[in-house]
Amino acid sequence: MMMKKRGVNAVWDSITNLAAGRTRSYEYPRQPLPEWNVGEEEYLFLHNLNILDVDVGKIRDERGLLVRNRRIEELVLPQDFESVRANYRIEKEIDGDGQYLIPGLSDLHCHVSLVSEFGAGLKEMSYWDAQRLKNSEETLKQGCTFIRDCGGSWQILEYLKSEIEANRLPGPRIMTSHAPITPRGGMWDEGVLANYLAPLFFGGKMFRGNKRVGFPRNEREILDVMAVLDEGGCDFFKTYFEDKPIYGHKQTTVYTMFSPQQARLIRERADQCGKKVAAHSLFIKGSRRAIEAGLDTLEHCTVDAPYTLDDAKTMAQRGIAIVPTLSIGCFLAMECGGQGYPDDPEVRFFAELRKRNAVAHARQVAVPQLWKSYQRFFEWLDTRFEVRKMPIVGKVYPERVHGFAHFAPESIRNFQEAGVRVGVGTDGGTGITFCGFLENEFEALHRYGYSKAQVLRMATLGNMEILGLEDNLGSLEEGKYADMVLLDDNPFEDLIACKKVRMVFKDGRLVYEWIKEK
Repeated sequence: MMMKKRGVNAVWDSITNLAAGRTRSYEYPRQPLPEWNVGEEEYLFLHNLNILDVDVGKIRDERGLLVRNRRIEELVLPQDFESVRANYRIEKEIDGDGQYLIPGLSDLHCHVSLVSEFGAGLKEMSYWDAQRLKNSEETLKQGCTFIRDCGGSWQILEYLKSEIEANRLPGPRIMTSHAPITPRGGMWDEGVLANYLAPLFFGGKMFRGNKRVGFPRNEREILDVMAVLDEGGCDFFKTYFEDKPIYGHKQTTVYTMFSPQQARLIRERADQCGKKVAAHSLFIKGSRRAIEAGLDTLEHCTVDAPYTLDDAKTMAQRGIAIVPTLSIGCFLAMECGGQGYPDDPEVRFFAELRKRNAVAHARQVAVPQLWKSYQRFFEWLDTRFEVRKMPIVGKVYPERVHGFAHFAPESIRNFQEAGVRVGVGTDGGTGITFCGFLENEFEALHRYGYSKAQVLRMATLGNMEILGLEDNLGSLEEGKYADMVLLDDNPFEDLIACKKVRMVFKDGRLVYEWIKEK
């Protein structure tokens, strides 16, 4: 079932389809979910497993589990397997054959509805809706059963959620912010025409309903935007606290930011709505303003200075978490000739990650019709420019883009020392990063001092603790939703094991199974 579009979005689809030589939208060949005959009230019994307790970093004594009504009902010791078979009417058994069962992984900062616009013309844009569907499928195939989408079209995101919930599309649970909140004159306020055309690039309407809201200029308009988002069903609020560009505009450009008073208003209104607030902040000034207001999560590491130990201690005291999205270091470690921090070992580390992992990720995720756009993007990132310009966007500022990698280690060390909760998120959907592909996050976090067991906990239970969802998700315990991933090998020994996903369960239903190619 294709998403129905109206108005300017329908006209735009017609234009891009004609550019691709078609009169109707391309119909993406979705991957079917595995057949499943276990009802919610019937029992599923998985056994002969190594069940990982991510909270304490060890393999449990229990080697089996019973699932019913979407949740884990009982963890079962090996000596109790036969009594379970005798006492319960089991509809289906799955022999784990000694493989490793972990909780569903999660991506706490991504944009499943976004597609890289680099080098894309009208023809390529006609395949963007197909790419959005494939983003969902590939996220799940990575063992990622939960994502927090940090900004996108209300129309696209609600469509994806409805298709996933109806089992018409493989995909994760999606927590949505819908459109982000940024002030008039702030980041992403690009003028009347560009703002009007933005839904064309995001794939659909940004807000539910017909009320037109945009970039708030004052406290009353901030409350108006938050009311529209709340009524539209957003799960949390995404805000921008950015005072400079890392590329585009001019290096001297200063964006409008929410004032301290406005930031506190956002905090107060979010509390009244019972929702959390995420604050995008790549520069330390915006980060400190969000910390002062007590916003729940900071998004991304900073590019102009590290978080100090005092910053981190304040965050820990106030229960503020950070999702550093280290994967974007692969994009920001672009070749800038002698500019920026070309000899910094961390810049080189992320550039190597890009060449080793990100290209393979793009090959896997991109629909065939868009692969060349991604290929051109990688070539552009690797080409040496003393003066680098982003197509359409404008000049790149090397010290800022390289600053992400340069300052990240010190920030992460301070977070560790202060006890700040650090989430795992990719910023997938932007640049050359992809939702659910946590490999680069894992490698970078391990490089910066976290053990393999700690990293796995962060990507499962830790992420859910940041969101306040740990009572239902994040670990394999009785009473929690049966979101589970079966792996060949033990990720406590090597995190690369998380790439070898054999089965994915969500709500106790098998939603993906790896089939060996003949």
